[in-house]
Amino acid sequence: MPTAALNQKYLLSYTDDFYVLDENELKQLNILNDAPGVCLRDAQRHIMITAAWKQIGGFAAMMLNEKDLTKNAEEAIRKANKPYQYHFDGLCQMNAAGKKADGFRYGYHVQDTDMTGICCNVKDGKTIYYFYLYVRKENEEEGVRVFSEILETMKTL
Repeated sequence: MPTAALNQKYLLSYTDDFYVLDENELKQLNILNDAPGVCLRDAQRHIMITAAWKQIGGFAAMMLNEKDLTKNAEEAIRKANKPYQYHFDGLCQMNAAGKKADGFRYGYHVQDTDMTGICCNVKDGKTIYYFYLYVRKENEEEGVRVFSEILETMKTL
């Protein structure tokens, strides 16, 4: 099973159905915004999963919790997706490497296609790990299942 290391801290395992987007593909999609991370795509099932991380300062690390991070991420995604009929679909929790990952579900419409997204995060000391799912609405159930499985099988290095 292929794997991707996240910040030399976690190992993300995924099936052979996915491939890792290269630097040129990432620039075209403008997904990670120059943050370190990995983007996986299953073109046949129209599923994309990204994992990124960000270091935060000592005071912010001490003050911010997962709920604050989720609120901030939702505000940023809502603003970025305003032209795409963004709608908030509720809070959610997932399991990532045995840790609680707080997040939210949302929807948007792009290129005549209804999409579902999930954003969740894990705070680990002074590092925040963000995980995103992008999937066509018609394939939402399978996409969420695959996303959940990948996060649940993530391991600490």
